[in-house]
Amino acid sequence: MEPKTRYLIYARISPRGSDYEGETSIPTQIEYCRRFVAARGGVVVGELSDKFASGGDLDRPAMQQILRQLAGTPEWDTLITYNLSRLTRSPRDMYTIMDALNDAKKTYVSATEPNFDFSTLAGEMMIGVISHVNQYMRKQLAKATHDRMMSIAARGEWPAGRAPFGYRRREPKNNILAIDPGNAAIVRDIFRMYASSDCETMAIARKYFRILSKNTILNILHNPIYIGKIRYGGQEFDGKHEPIIDAATYARVQDKMPNPEYHERPKSRRYPYLLAGLLRCSCGRALTPQSAKSGQYAYYVCGDQIHRHVRVSATKLDEMAVDYIRHIEIDKEVLDAVVDQLREDERIAAQKREPELRALRDRMAALEKEKQNIVDTLLSDGRLHQSIIKTANERVEKLDVEISAIAEDLERLTPVYNQADLYKAAVEFVAGLNKFSQLVQEQSDPDTLRLIIRTYIDRVEMREDGSFAVYPNSNIISSPNPTIWQPRLDSNQG
Repeated sequence: MEPKTRYLIYARISPRGSDYEGETSIPTQIEYCRRFVAARGGVVVGELSDKFASGGDLDRPAMQQILRQLAGTPEWDTLITYNLSRLTRSPRDMYTIMDALNDAKKTYVSATEPNFDFSTLAGEMMIGVISHVNQYMRKQLAKATHDRMMSIAARGEWPAGRAPFGYRRREPKNNILAIDPGNAAIVRDIFRMYASSDCETMAIARKYFRILSKNTILNILHNPIYIGKIRYGGQEFDGKHEPIIDAATYARVQDKMPNPEYHERPKSRRYPYLLAGLLRCSCGRALTPQSAKSGQYAYYVCGDQIHRHVRVSATKLDEMAVDYIRHIEIDKEVLDAVVDQLREDERIAAQKREPELRALRDRMAALEKEKQNIVDTLLSDGRLHQSIIKTANERVEKLDVEISAIAEDLERLTPVYNQADLYKAAVEFVAGLNKFSQLVQEQSDPDTLRLIIRTYIDRVEMREDGSFAVYPNSNIISSPNPTIWQPRLDSNQG
């Protein structure tokens, strides 16, 4: 009798919380995975989850625990999640996770996407494509949100988030700041103290340590909001709010404050190393990225002591990889499968949003009706007692707050971009993999180029004579025979 496959369940909900996750709350994700494992005769040996954690990076306690297990000897065979987006929404992080799984000889499965066999090369390609499309959509939404916030700032209004110390919002949905008298007095005192000739930030921090941190004080001193300006997205606009500090005092403070210099990242860290993770030396060890002369030269080098002299120009090897796949076409069946999956993901996402949207609309209609009834009662009967009028007004104010909150939720759940156009662009990206030459010319993002290269190339192995055998993804390219490259070894350069 063959041993049962051992599964580790991982679940995640975003920082918005389970109230907005609908059917994909952590308990539901875990239960769905349990049923998936039971149906396949497996056994669950562990359950990990990250609550209120973004899928945009790997800085999550449970995910870090999984990666530590993979660095050792995990007591499970397969990592399972409710769907791919619960694992990560970043193509770069997806490769990190998949490389760790491959190194530990473990597999991954999505409970709601069983038609994809992620243990195959075609499955890995689909993971990469879907992850990139998810990231693309997220970036498009972020850009649309940024543009909307920028337009608010350009009107002289506060765009988003908590009002700066010393100000408050006038009322819900009103972005013009109003002065908070108590905190504004503290702001004036902070500027007055720092503008004096003998006062430093530590003295201010000691005085207001129960209210403000030192970093907050420094941010206050740097912020032009207090002279009537709105700073957003690297630009400044004239605000509609009343200044707390006069321009002369603000200028004296800026002259006195230090201006830290911000240095760019070293050139050695800017080269993208498109083939990282795919290269093997003739000794079997991985060829890893390295640079010389402050990033002037980029190499792939062997970490083995005997082969430590092996050093190949990264730019030459990466150029060969790009040239190798310029005229390759992906099998149409693979493309169709990816597009079908994207369509299904969009349909499911729309279905999941609709109940919450419907409930929010119904709740808003009920609140609006209650508010109108109160207003009609007040207008129709002028003999109401003053206490009743006061109570009614207080209730109307509470209704307005709740209505505003619901309106914000509706705005959050309703994409600010055209869904049809965005989805069309996502599908075109998938089809664009068959037009690699054009895509490379238009795409400068290293993560995207790595994704495309990994789509076509399974691995690249160095031979004793210094040539490289390039093994294509056999699920995409019909010919399994390797192609031989002859890059020049740069063992004396740098």
